[in-house]
Amino acid sequence: MAIIHEKMYQSEYLSSINAREYFNSIITELNKAYGSLQRLTNINVKVDDVSLPLKYAVPSGLILNELLTNALKHSFPDGQTGEIMVEFHKRNNRFVLSVGDNGVGLPDEVDFRKAKSMGLQLINILTQQLKGEINLDQSKGTLFKITFPATR
Repeated sequence: MAIIHEKMYQSEYLSSINAREYFNSIITELNKAYGSLQRLTNINVKVDDVSLPLKYAVPSGLILNELLTNALKHSFPDGQTGEIMVEFHKRNNRFVLSVGDNGVGLPDEVDFRKAKSMGLQLINILTQQLKGEINLDQSKGTLFKITFPATR
């Protein structure tokens, strides 16, 4: 929330914030919080320089926070190294947020849509709030892709 307020004050318009600055701020703060874990990973960030309406900022920021935290904490156990990818694009009047890694992946018994963990439940609830869709690709680690309308 503090990052949103900071970006609002820096914004020319009060109805939106810059997605690249906002998501980079979240990533930077998580890097600080998980510094020792982050040293084991390389985080590749590709975020479009687009306006993100404030009504999407909180839910999409929380989703990014949960997915990136999960990747930092669980994808590379026992000192393994790897890569995490964060992307955010606007395509065909839809926003696409992707967070993935080339780590160990989710355990087979975990169904992210019915997960008991608070984090995965939150991701599903926030995606619904955005009137979005969530997809999971586990062919090369874990890749969550959330798409939602750019306008409501």
